[in-house]
Formats: sequence, C-alpha cells, structure tokens
Amino acid sequence: MRVSPPPEAGDATRLLKAGNGLLKPDVWVVSLNGRETVWKTWHRRPAIERATFGRWLAGREARIIRKLKGIPGVPDFISQPHPWTVEMSLLDAESVPEVKRNGDLTPEYFERLWVMISEMHARCIVHGDLRRRNLLRSREDRSRPLIVDFTQCGHFREPLRWPRRAMFEGMKRVDRITFLKLKKWYLEQDQMTPTELAELEDVPWHLSLGRALRKKVYRPLRRKLTGHKGS
Repeated sequence: MRVSPPPEAGDATRLLKAGNGLLKPDVWVVSLNGRETVWKTWHRRPAIERATFGRWLAGREARIIRKLKGIPGVPDFISQPHPWTVEMSLLDAESVPEVKRNGDLTPEYFERLWVMISEMHARCIVHGDLRRRNLLRSREDRSRPLIVDFTQCGHFREPLRWPRRAMFEGMKRVDRITFLKLKKWYLEQDQMTPTELAELEDVPWHLSLGRALRKKVYRPLRRKLTGHKGS
C-alpha cells in the first residue's frame, strides 16, 4: 500500500516510518524552501482518531520537545503545520546496530546517553520508551547518542509533591533499568560496574509484569489481528 504524505508537504518527501497500527503516526523527511525537516503526522489516521488522539499526541510531543530544547542529541521543535503534525529538525543520524555485543557501540556512547537521560529527568521528563528503535547515533561522531520519539514521555509539573513525586521517581527507575538493559545488551559484562549489575538484579515488579504481558499477551494478539511480525 502506498503511503501518501500530507498535501502541505509538497512532493519532495521521503518516508522514514509508516504508522501501521492504532494511533501510529507516519514520519516523513520533508524538503521545503531549501531545508529538510521531519514531519511526524497522524494525517493518515481516520478522521475521529486524527482529530482526537492524533491532535492530543502531536500537541503533547511538541510541548515535550520544546521543554527539552538545548539538550544535545534531541531534535528541535520547529512548528505544527496542523494540529496533528509536529515538525522538528532532521538529525544527521544513523541507526544503532541490532547485533548483540559486536563492539560497535562503545562505553562512551552509554556514558553520554545517561547524561542525556539525566538532563531529561532534571527537567521533570522521563522518556518511558527507551529501546533500540528510539536510539540513534551521529554520523560524524558515532559515540554521540541521539534520542527520538517522545510520544510516551511523562512530563511532571513542578513543584513535585506526593503522589506525583512518587510516580516520577518510579518512572525514572524504569528509564534507568531499560538503559542498563540496553547497555548490557551491547557491552561485555566486564564493561559494566558492579553497582549497575546489582541494579539489574533488582528490577521493579511492575516493570517485570509489564514486559511479561507485552511478550505473552500484547505481541501474540497484535500478530493475530494485524499479521505484524515485528516486536
């Protein structure tokens, strides 16, 4: 099936990712006025979904990206061409490898990645969906991490008081555990500290439950309903 870009994007477009699934956006590289940018858009979703959830998700991601302005490795917000589309800067990036422990990602990459995540936390934002597909690296400096996809971010307003502080700390913990799992996937065990390995032995129960439900329930159901074979 051919995926068409929004009419406002013109003809100079390149599809980065097709949003095949409920609430999933399309991601395009759009060239207008001699500049390439990224459009993340729900324009192809059914009208009700586009005007409700698509509009809400786009507005939410736009606010979070603006809140993260100045953090190296995060795209800059540019505009919202329409309520269900976010325009952001195009990162000069390449995907991280999927091969386990092949030596292609260095400890420096993960040191810099944790600095980025910590800066997000300092701004009361948790990513909530750290995974290989949302991590990139700079083409010029392959030890420089880049992060994309902020749809599932948690954004907490200050001052943080209970119970919001408890929720924020719990979500920070999820970011930390998923970060360490990624680090363990790519690096040899002796490249991790004893403290990091101990943290991985103490995974919060709700995170373990969520992963089990995703593996045993969500993925099989998704494959059955859509024929999708990915994770």
